[in-house]
Amino acid sequence: MATQESILQLLMDSLNSVKSGSGSPTLLGHSNSKSLALHALQNIYNDDNDVYYEINESGFIRVSFPAPPHLKEFSARIRLNYWPRSVNKHMLSEAESIHTHPQYFESIVISGSYTHDVYQLVSMGTKFQNYIKNKKENSVRQYQDVYLNKVKRETITQGTVLGMPRSTIHKVVAASPKTLTINVVYPKVEEDLKFNIFLSKEGKPSDIKNVRTKVEHEKRMECLNDISNILTNFILDMSK
Repeated sequence: MATQESILQLLMDSLNSVKSGSGSPTLLGHSNSKSLALHALQNIYNDDNDVYYEINESGFIRVSFPAPPHLKEFSARIRLNYWPRSVNKHMLSEAESIHTHPQYFESIVISGSYTHDVYQLVSMGTKFQNYIKNKKENSVRQYQDVYLNKVKRETITQGTVLGMPRSTIHKVVAASPKTLTINVVYPKVEEDLKFNIFLSKEGKPSDIKNVRTKVEHEKRMECLNDISNILTNFILDMSK
């Protein structure tokens, strides 16, 4: 029978990051942030098949499109996460599951702010059910019960650049309306693109909130107009 220590080691092995997370983010310096904002403006209204508009159950709108040519070697996709003006900043803590991410990414907050709780695996603490989501197969399976402790609650403010290793366990608990982040997503390192979702001991698979649905046209245009204004102001400020 597996011990708690061996379970932790297996889980940590499954969470190995493409980067350690100890270094500074590399692709979101001054010049790249400005060029990415320009690239975003050129793509967010594009209706071709490689631009996706989705809404996360926790309330943010995601716009995803290919990376610009000069970043193709390093980045798989560029994503904008936008919490619209109607978001209830106090209700997010119940909307999002504790989770990891399938790919390393770097993020800069263009406007607003969001708050997330960061967790760590421990040998004793609060018990959670660990589910593994396989994006390629669109499947979820229960892995093991594990123990987590909340390490910190951190607010990520405008201008902050953040690296998010695949090993980071977190959940967004609050966001101010009209918060926008640009995210540089590194190429996948696993073909099956697995990530972890953690539920309380009373939770069940139907509680997993990781589904993104398409954004209705009217809502999409409202959000894209807001995003366009935010990106334009950011570019102007960076050009001063």
